[in-house]
Amino acid sequence: MTDDDETELSPSNSTNANSDSTGKSKKIRSSDSVESLTSTSELLMLAKDAVNNSEQYPIDFDQMVEFMEKVSGETDILALVRSFTNDTQGVINLLHDVYNVVPHKSIKNKCRKIQRRIRKALLSKDSVSADDLNLSTIVGESIAYTNIASLLAKYDDFCAFVGRDEPSIILLTETWLSSSIPDSLVSIRGYTLFRRDRFGRRGGGVCMYFANRVLTNFKIQPISGDFRGIEALFLGVHSKTVSFVLGCVYRPPSSSISDDKILIDFIKATYVNLYRNPKGSDPIRHHPLWI
Repeated sequence: MTDDDETELSPSNSTNANSDSTGKSKKIRSSDSVESLTSTSELLMLAKDAVNNSEQYPIDFDQMVEFMEKVSGETDILALVRSFTNDTQGVINLLHDVYNVVPHKSIKNKCRKIQRRIRKALLSKDSVSADDLNLSTIVGESIAYTNIASLLAKYDDFCAFVGRDEPSIILLTETWLSSSIPDSLVSIRGYTLFRRDRFGRRGGGVCMYFANRVLTNFKIQPISGDFRGIEALFLGVHSKTVSFVLGCVYRPPSSSISDDKILIDFIKATYVNLYRNPKGSDPIRHHPLWI
């Protein structure tokens, strides 16, 4: 099965029975069977007006259909994208929006797989252009942030949100975690947790969750720092192509201007250190990106 095969086998109240190579019966959802007999153009039809009437997308509806029909047999995904447009990020944005508009499972799966193939191809290149250095291009479909004000108390709701939206990276402030709360109590399946708890008193704390699908392309390096009255977690994120720093900062109401200066000085110093390329590395590959 190739990366873009979309057939999904699962039990359902409405099914068609087929047999696999072992002779065992499989059940395929009838909706999937119908989609397999429906043209790509028809499956994408709900997105047609939005694509053709917007200037933000680099290709029109007919080009989008042609692109998605050619993907399965194309080994060089970036070459395929650039046969239509040089705006790689625009194509990723288009696929993201189509995913949200079109209800068909097969199209949703294809949109996500194409986005991930494009990102993987960009990260495996020996160099990458400045136009491709958009954070969402690099790490995934979405980055989520909230001041959660007690992660443990809202853990079930938080898990429901993550299961529904599947963000690539999640940043939380006021986690209210402490050394007495192990990672296992706030872990999320498919994600890796990085945390910095408030020490010595209740409340505060920051953390980040990285989807494991993102970590397959990156090495994460925590960056230590003493921010006094400000609580912050900074992570160096490195791949073959790019390096950047991602920070999650909580500034309590009691923080002072001197605390702000310490944080700003830390950010400036970290920026300078990141901009200095590792010994022997190609300068094109390391670009500091900040959010």
